[in-house]
Formats: sequence, structure tokens, C-alpha cells
Amino acid sequence: MFLHTYWVHGAPYDVGDLVGIDKRLFAKKELPDVPLTRKEVYSGFSEKLYELIIRNNKYRIVNDDVYKQFKAAGSFKLVSKLFYSLTEYQQQEYYGALYFENLSSDKEHITYARDLYDELIFYLDRELKNLIINYISKKTLGKNTIVIITADHGEEFMEHGATSHPSDHIYDSTVSIPLIMYIPGVKHVEVSNLVQSVDLFPTVLNLIGIFKTDHLDGTDLTNLIKGDGAKNIDQYLIGNGTMVDSIRNKNWKLYVRYNKMLGVNKYELYNLNNDPGEKDNLSQTKSSIVENLKYHLNMIIYKK
Repeated sequence: MFLHTYWVHGAPYDVGDLVGIDKRLFAKKELPDVPLTRKEVYSGFSEKLYELIIRNNKYRIVNDDVYKQFKAAGSFKLVSKLFYSLTEYQQQEYYGALYFENLSSDKEHITYARDLYDELIFYLDRELKNLIINYISKKTLGKNTIVIITADHGEEFMEHGATSHPSDHIYDSTVSIPLIMYIPGVKHVEVSNLVQSVDLFPTVLNLIGIFKTDHLDGTDLTNLIKGDGAKNIDQYLIGNGTMVDSIRNKNWKLYVRYNKMLGVNKYELYNLNNDPGEKDNLSQTKSSIVENLKYHLNMIIYKK
């Protein structure tokens, strides 16, 4: 069974929609101009939304032809009419862009939004705990069921100048995710090795004895989980975003940002042991490490 929840995914951080929850857990005070419910976010066509639409199309929500129609319409009434002719998904994308534009201009708003996000995580954790404990406490199911909790990405709150989870930001604040496994008969162990989501498929297949997994992408983590050592565990993890690649080992992470028009790449290098928040770019002073990681990145991605 695959249970995929969007309870905690991105903005709006709609804790106000949770039944029976009428006060904040982590926020020191409420900010009335930060919406708490989806109804408040999608509250209709406003002056701020109108200004966002006609000012630019940096969010690339609609194609150039539609954007030209917005610009040509000009007036609030005509742009509003065009807006409601968009798909529901496109309308929601504009509301989301407006939500983040309001947040990113105010540090107090960012802190408040992060607190709301943490609150959603808290309530999801509580519900998952109840669901899983009730499930595996059943005699037969508990002895025959593997339970895995993981995620697809994290969320950024201006740690690197952005909000949400933009595709060109693959910093650890966004790509480092939880991985928790309950496996009947396996003792508790915490694994510090580098692993990734693609490793889950071969690992589960091996654990339930379906077939050998040598030909699959990803690494079988069974030996690691059972405490038999880190045999065949990858030394490097690769990340891909919009015009950016990353490679990391246990200590260092390198970002390569491509500019095809100028033909010049920009590099960021962080020591994750000393700088887990990736604030101090050492690419200028640690050129040998940059070159070493670039070599492995090219060998893994481009095979050259």
C-alpha cells in the first residue's frame, strides 16, 4: 500500500483548515495578513493579484500568448475576466506566487510561515504515529509488514534567497529528507551513510525475497540495515535541478550552475560538517576539492 499525503507539501500552510485546531502551537503571535486557510488564499481577484499578473511573467504560469493577452487587456475588469478563463491549476499557481511574494519581503512573515509549516508537520506526525502503531500492533500485520516513512522534498524559507521548493534550489534544506523504516525482526539502528530514494526499491525487493537486484538503479541497503557493513554503498550522491547539478560525499557538497548563453559555470562548495546550513562558499579557496568533485560528477552523469 502506498499512502501519499499532501498534508505537508507547500504553501499555503493551511493549519486553519485542520478540524478542532483553533490556536497556534509554535508561532509567537498571529499575523492577520498571512492566510491560514485555503479559502483565505483563494479569496478572489484582488488588486495585488492584478498587479502581479500585468507586471511580469517571471513565474511562467501561462505561455507567452496568454501573457500578451493579459498585457493587452490592461484594465482590472478585463484582466480579471481573462484570469477566470484559466484552468483551476493556473489560477492556484498565481495565488501561490502572490502568497510567496508577500512572504519573501518580510522576515517576520517568513518566520511565521515556517512556524505554520512546523505545526503541520507536528500534526501529521501525530496522525502517522497513531495510524502506524495501530497497524503494526495487530499480531499478524506487525510480523509481516514493512513500513517506510519518507518524503519527496523539504521546504525553503529564504535560507538561500527563495521560498517553497524551486527547481533550481537543490540545497540540503530542500533535498535532505527523512527515511524511517520498520522491518519485522530487525533491531533498531541509526544509519549515517549516504542513501537516496532510488535505493528503496531494490532494498524492499531484497527484504521480501522477490529476486536479485543487481541490474536495478539504486543500491540495496539490506546489509547496511542489518548491521553487516556498508558494502557497495555509494560514496557520492547526485542532485539535478533547473540549470544546476550537485554532487556530495560525506563531507563536501559542490553545486555547478550552468549559464549556456555565457558559456561560464558558477561553483559553490560547502563543508557540510562545519557548515550544514551551506552559508560559507569555499569554492575559491578549495579548488582541489572542486576539481575532484567535478571529475566524479562528470564521470557519473556524462561518463567522461
